[in-house]
Amino acid sequence: MLKPLESGKLDFIQALRAVAVVMVVLCHARFFFRGSPYEEFTEWLLAPGGAGVDIFFLISGFVMVYSTRNSPGTLRYTYEFIAKRFAKIWTPYAVIGLTFFTIKNSESIFTTNSLIWVTKSLAFIPPDISQPFYYGGGLIPVAWSLNYEFYFYLIFGTSLLFKSWRLPFLIAWIAATTYLAPVMNRGFFSVLPMSQIETSSTYVQMITNPIILEFLAGMIIGRLYLNLPRIESVIYTRAFVGISIGVCGVAWITNYRNLNSITYYGAFASLLLISMSIADKCRKIKVPKILLWIGTRSYSLYLVHLPVNKLAIYLATAIGMPELLWNPVIVAVILMISFILANCSYHLLEISAHDKLRDLLLSGFRDQKPVTITDHAKRGMRS
Repeated sequence: MLKPLESGKLDFIQALRAVAVVMVVLCHARFFFRGSPYEEFTEWLLAPGGAGVDIFFLISGFVMVYSTRNSPGTLRYTYEFIAKRFAKIWTPYAVIGLTFFTIKNSESIFTTNSLIWVTKSLAFIPPDISQPFYYGGGLIPVAWSLNYEFYFYLIFGTSLLFKSWRLPFLIAWIAATTYLAPVMNRGFFSVLPMSQIETSSTYVQMITNPIILEFLAGMIIGRLYLNLPRIESVIYTRAFVGISIGVCGVAWITNYRNLNSITYYGAFASLLLISMSIADKCRKIKVPKILLWIGTRSYSLYLVHLPVNKLAIYLATAIGMPELLWNPVIVAVILMISFILANCSYHLLEISAHDKLRDLLLSGFRDQKPVTITDHAKRGMRS
């Protein structure tokens, strides 16, 4: 007999996180081979790993819907939601990002421009309008995606106040910012992430970027996972997963539609998430422990791997032997160092330091006793 839909953690989501972060790590590993005889081959083989970011964005939309399915829609719940999400992504980013940024800019760290860059980055505000889509990233190159993530948390948290109308609110908001605003501003809509509108505000450029449609797609898939009846066939659902993986594999090998966008990388990421959602709802997908391990540490790995890569490239160049990095064995060792540091970051920053910041942000609310209907009645009697 098929098991009913469970309410615990979704292992297949952790597996997808693991796949996504490994894809991103491999995508950036191609930089080791720049200037080598293998440059063209590694570019073809590894560049499609950039689709891992699209998977992350879709997962964020899915998980937010799933984790808040029992939201009471109160102001207190909304504050707690945003505070927890902020603490989760800010704590590791602040420590790792500030360390990397300080080392990289040690001679100019206290200049006005550097301090403004740091302040904006720590507030998840894109710091450089001259770089479309990425907008300067932040304290580390991959931080551009964190700016989009936190913006999504803000609008999703706001939507919780609309209770049963939260999805219509989000659809209307995202449609207004990513479709209506660009059409009114420049006369046309585009799904290409490098497209811009006429404004001097970096934040407005970011919130009107069509990449945000991937969060919406993830939310819709999450709602389907919760509300639609499951397919009562393990064979069919597993076959769908196999076909989806095959389609993604062919797209990877052929370098088909290599671009971070809902109709490019995002289309394949959506297919993968839909197929695995349907299969998991039919019967829980058994995920290898190694994928669960990587999945739980995916955020830390996402943050640390580029600083490690850049340090390796700097050292190899400093000693006049950049060709050392053309050796796949050495590259594998460098990547293993990233995994080790990610594990340390997970325990020290994602758990210990994060818990302290989260408790600090929520301390005032946790000390308050929730007001109940009975409390209101008692107050009325006393008055």
